[in-house]
Amino acid sequence: MANPGVARAVEYRIRHADGSWRYVDSVGVNLLGDPSVSGVVVNYRDVTKRKEAEEALKKSEERFRTTFEDAPVGVALVGLDGRRFRANRSLCEMLGCSEEDLLGENYLEHVHPDDRQISTEHFQRVLEEEAERYELERRYLRADGHVVWNLTSVSLIRDSEGNPIHFICLHQDITERKEAEKRLRYQATHDLLTDLPNRHLFMDRLKLALRLTRRTRGRKVAVLYMDLDNFKVVNDSLGHDAGDLLLVAVGERVRWCLRPEDTLARFGGDEFAVLLEEAEAPSDAAKVAERIVERFKAPLVVEGREFVIRPSIGIALGEARQKTAEDLLRDADTAMYQAKGRDDDYRVFDPAMYEQALRRLKLENDLRRAIEDEEFVVCYQPIVNLQTGEASGVEALVRWEHPDQQGLLAPSQFISVAEESGLVVPMGRWVLEEACRQGAKWQQEHPHIPPLVMAGNLSAKQLQHPDVAETVEEILEKTGFDARCLSLDITETVYIEALEGNTAALDKLKKMGVCISIDDFGTGYSSLASLKRLPAETLKIDKSFIKGIGEDVEDTAIVRMIIELAHTLGMEVIAEGVESKEQAEQLKEMGCDRGQGFYFAKPLAPEAVPVFLIR
Repeated sequence: MANPGVARAVEYRIRHADGSWRYVDSVGVNLLGDPSVSGVVVNYRDVTKRKEAEEALKKSEERFRTTFEDAPVGVALVGLDGRRFRANRSLCEMLGCSEEDLLGENYLEHVHPDDRQISTEHFQRVLEEEAERYELERRYLRADGHVVWNLTSVSLIRDSEGNPIHFICLHQDITERKEAEKRLRYQATHDLLTDLPNRHLFMDRLKLALRLTRRTRGRKVAVLYMDLDNFKVVNDSLGHDAGDLLLVAVGERVRWCLRPEDTLARFGGDEFAVLLEEAEAPSDAAKVAERIVERFKAPLVVEGREFVIRPSIGIALGEARQKTAEDLLRDADTAMYQAKGRDDDYRVFDPAMYEQALRRLKLENDLRRAIEDEEFVVCYQPIVNLQTGEASGVEALVRWEHPDQQGLLAPSQFISVAEESGLVVPMGRWVLEEACRQGAKWQQEHPHIPPLVMAGNLSAKQLQHPDVAETVEEILEKTGFDARCLSLDITETVYIEALEGNTAALDKLKKMGVCISIDDFGTGYSSLASLKRLPAETLKIDKSFIKGIGEDVEDTAIVRMIIELAHTLGMEVIAEGVESKEQAEQLKEMGCDRGQGFYFAKPLAPEAVPVFLIR
């Protein structure tokens, strides 16, 4: 202290008597020149608590700075005027900007234009003390133009006296989550295989289109419901992968036939639907159906294979005053089944179709009950050896003893519904078991009568069933009927489809000793190449040809050709529908082996068959 009277302040630590260190603030004054003092006066003040508070504040600021800068979410401090005065690294990276770019600009600067209004409303509510904080999902525009979804949490910060001083804003990037949500929403409304709208989205658009018809008089909505004929054959023969590729190709081809504003949807399986939002008359929708049918005349090529696909289309028109979306779709579905049943390319719905659909549904329900209650009976029509005049077998023919009908219902009145619904499988099993049981009973009760061949029909659905051979084997074991006396009739078309697909069931049946017969021959589309490889023992000529022999030159020539061809291939021939002596004699002259028809006998009850054979 060189200068007298000048105070010097020094801050340092001293050891306390308890061993701890204390901060002191000392102020020394040089009074050596003052005779009354002749020394240095030093004042001490303990400032330990102040130093500790300052150190704690310094560490707190460092922690805040570190937390602020290294936070995994974007953080910004925004003044009451809406301008940022501090922004961390994460926010800069999120927006693709430098800190200098963000500081001083309004907080709305990078907010997507469509989200600015709601952001301003929330910010104002906090300023007006209607809320202390808010949380909002909104979009930001990066410097490179890309959109970033952001979950923003904004809180108002007050000083110790409760006065607002600024906002702290936390920004979390939720772009991935929003994109995942968008994908899930898309998947919920679209078919994953074809990327077309699904039933849910189609129905939403159909309901909206119907509501719009209320605004314009005469405006109607049209729905086209479509499925693919025999698509199951593709799946069963070539596998589901090929079937999936074919469905994708079908969707693309149908889309070519539509306008951009039309909706094409896949409902699952091989079912598609088209929505035409403006249609004044059925002809408008019919033109679209005709374009689709015409387009599918050309084969589809999938993995080097050609497929000719034929669609069946149902059309329904309506407006909101008359129809709901569900009504319109149901009508189109009904019309589609009518088109399929009548072998038409498309049909337009009329109310009579709905009544017919209800009758069909009732018939299907009655069939289910009939199978459970065993309301069916089996009649037997003799098959006669044309050369000897003796009966060599019988064909089992099902009839339905319907409780509400008088008399027995013929197969033509219910077999098609049984086939379409799949009920033909349990019904066919029952008929075959009943026929085999009856055949075994005749053999036991009338040993003097030569064993008869029992012929029974095997439908497409039965042949496609995976355990058809096992079912036949089980029935033979259960009834004790000789497999060599059983002949299963399969229509020509079904037979060819079986050959093109899986022949394992046919091979198993033949190994068991069961005879295979081709029914209704001449009505299908067999080629000579397919005939050559048909593993069958018998051909049954369809009655439509037998009716014309002796009268129609072409029918007579066809019958003669079939007989000669079958004999060349080592097969026997049965003529169906023989109704006159002249027909029987001419068939005998042609060399036909056996005949069946009303000329010989009508279908007989089981107890009448032995009487007929003895006579």
